[in-house]
Amino acid sequence: MIEEGDVICLSGGSTTFMIAKYLKRRSGITVVTNAVNIAMELGDSDGIQVVVIGGVMRNNNYELSGPLAEEMVERLHIGKTFLGIDGLSVERGIMTYSETEAHIARMIIRRSQETYAVFDHTKFGKTSLFSVVPLQELTGGVTDWSMDAVAAEKLRECGWKLHIASKEIND
Repeated sequence: MIEEGDVICLSGGSTTFMIAKYLKRRSGITVVTNAVNIAMELGDSDGIQVVVIGGVMRNNNYELSGPLAEEMVERLHIGKTFLGIDGLSVERGIMTYSETEAHIARMIIRRSQETYAVFDHTKFGKTSLFSVVPLQELTGGVTDWSMDAVAAEKLRECGWKLHIASKEIND
């Protein structure tokens, strides 16, 4: 899904951190992130340009948000965003536990040509405190091979391009 020349955004989260680890083998990509740990992971990659969205770091999750982050996001043009989430449902959309992260995620989605929620199968049907956007506002999602077939079909019915990683990739 990510090609040489792409400008992508990785939000904070354990799944997006795994994407960053994989991207270290690639080159010719610009990665925009509001996650300090992702920026540090990619910092020594010669072929990847890292753009860090500024802001105030929330304890324990390394994500930057607030007015400084908002100001920077308004200036960006992102091709594909990979958004870590805390929960999703067909009725409530994608969700997170932090109000400030929900706000910055909405801004990033508006500045992106395509947005994919990245999550493991346990997030489907799980609710969190703050809604980010309805499912129809995203291009699709990337999840693991354990995703229930019925749940996957519900997401596709919402117009999602759903990418399911193979078991070999997860191992």
